[in-house]
Amino acid sequence: MFLLLLACASEIEVTPAQSACTDVDFENPDPSELLWESTGDGQARVWRTYVFLDESGLGFAPELAIEKGVLSVTERWDEPETDDAFCYQPELEITGFRGALEVRWFLAEDDSVPFATVQLE
Repeated sequence: MFLLLLACASEIEVTPAQSACTDVDFENPDPSELLWESTGDGQARVWRTYVFLDESGLGFAPELAIEKGVLSVTERWDEPETDDAFCYQPELEITGFRGALEVRWFLAEDDSVPFATVQLE
C-alpha cells in the first residue's frame, strides 16, 4: 500500500494488485483499455486490461506520484511473485480522495504522453 498526500492535506491510499486475464482470445485479443469504477465516498478501482508480457509470474509494482489532483501511474513489473499467466490485469485500489481525481496511466518511465487518462469523482 502506498500513502500519498495531496496539497489540501487529505491522505490518499493506493494499493496495487494484479490478476490474470480471463476470457482471452489469444489469436485475436481485444486491445488494452484503462477502465475504472467508483464505489463512492472517495473510493475507486482503476485497472488496465490485456497486458501481455514476455514472462509469467511478474509482480505489478507501479511508480506513483500525485500533484494538484493528478495521480500519475507508471507501470513497473518486479521479479516473479505469483504463478499468473503472461496476460495480466494490473489494478489500483484508491481510497481517501475528495472531489475529482485524475489518473494518468503511463506504460514506461520515459513516456511523455499517458496511455490513457480517467477522471474519478
